[in-house]
Amino acid sequence: MYPNLLAKLGWFADHLFVTKELKFFFKLLEDVLADRLQSKERYHDFIELADEAISAFTKVVDGKTVPMWSRETIDEIVMAQSTLFMLAGFDTTATTMTNACFQLARNPDVQEALYDIIIKKMESYDEVCHEMVKDMPYLEMVIQEVLRFYPPLVRVERQCTKDYSYDNGRIKIKKGQIITVPAYALHHMEEYYPDPEKFDPERWTPENKAKRSPYAYMAFGAGPRNCVGMRFAMEELKIAICTMILKFRFFPVTETPEILRFDFGIIPVLHPMNVIVGCELRPSSK
Repeated sequence: MYPNLLAKLGWFADHLFVTKELKFFFKLLEDVLADRLQSKERYHDFIELADEAISAFTKVVDGKTVPMWSRETIDEIVMAQSTLFMLAGFDTTATTMTNACFQLARNPDVQEALYDIIIKKMESYDEVCHEMVKDMPYLEMVIQEVLRFYPPLVRVERQCTKDYSYDNGRIKIKKGQIITVPAYALHHMEEYYPDPEKFDPERWTPENKAKRSPYAYMAFGAGPRNCVGMRFAMEELKIAICTMILKFRFFPVTETPEILRFDFGIIPVLHPMNVIVGCELRPSSK
């Protein structure tokens, strides 16, 4: 609710919100970066590529071209980006898969329609692969509906880069202000998604998507600073969900809740609680 607060807390933010797990990860990255500076070996991994990209920025001082940042600052940026990639990709993908299993169990018609498509596609492909999931628009529609129903991040925040006015000057935003977009609320607005509490992959047909603003869907943010891992995340989800539905059938049991309840941590990520569904091998997998 107060996006500017963390930046003003300083020391307290570090001690309240930086967990021992994060401190362990920071220390690990510090050691890796220190070793890389002493080694000439190439790794071609994220840390090395991020370091090279950030180090390439320069500025002109007194007529001379010099690095934009000091070595210490570059290391801090690499550590921050590495940590962000880990947090953004690990928890959100696992959470979305959990939510997908719940909705497919609660909506057997959707699950079986998806299974029939998968079985049909398996006649043309030897295994679940990139080419196969790319050829399954209904699979993407199911995942998009899961992400609409439960956006991994309940809100998206951006910093305004220049003074801006909206609605004939009625709303004014100053440079430097943090703008919060409530993604969860946006995804459940009747204006954009009729009967929003119904799980309906048909919302994502090309015809239905064309009827609403593309900015009514913020699962990965929007604009030039949207999620850099969006394509990888979708590929990961498609292959994982396709593989699961090919082998297993999910169904509700006595303990399966009617609706999911969520826990919220410091990071505004939807963490589903007590997700219990039944699971059995499909006959073709026995």
